[in-house]
Amino acid sequence: MKRLLLIGTLLVMYVMVVVTTQLFSGNTGKIRGKIISKKSSDPVAFVVVQIKGTTMGAQANQDGEYIIINVPPGKYELCATLLGWGTVCVT
Repeated sequence: MKRLLLIGTLLVMYVMVVVTTQLFSGNTGKIRGKIISKKSSDPVAFVVVQIKGTTMGAQANQDGEYIIINVPPGKYELCATLLGWGTVCVT
């Protein structure tokens, strides 16, 4: 009887976690990429990548990789900036 009660409780807790996660996950995604040099094809570290016209953005790691999370669906213009190199924007 105790085992059945434990299994039932765990099942209810699992369902609650799944339902809560689905309700609050929203309708957002992420933008990920890698910044590479056009001349050498080497990764460019620590570039700041922003979605133009928003406050959303991320800084690339030492391998040039970045991830911007919680991005609503849509088309965006990304701008990459590195001190001394300038800014490049792409749609």
